Amino acid sequence: MGKSYFIAFPKQLRYTQICSQKIYQHPSSGTLIVLPGYEQQAYVRTLHLVAVRRILSENGLMDSDRFNSFLNKVAS
Repeated sequence: MGKSYFIAFPKQLRYTQICSQKIYQHPSSGTLIVLPGYEQQAYVRTLHLVAVRRILSENGLMDSDRFNSFLNKVAS
């Protein structure tokens, strides 16, 4: 199994919980990120980190290099 990381989403993302999933929305772009209902301070699965990186990059919210740099800081 790959590494997992805790990730704190930027404050500009709105958060909603529906059933066991959490939905984050960037209001001005309408970008949505849907994740399983991780407990607070839980580690995020690598699969979900890859999906979040792609969504942020494709919507011009954060490039992949910056996202990877952020993960490296969190992991250390």
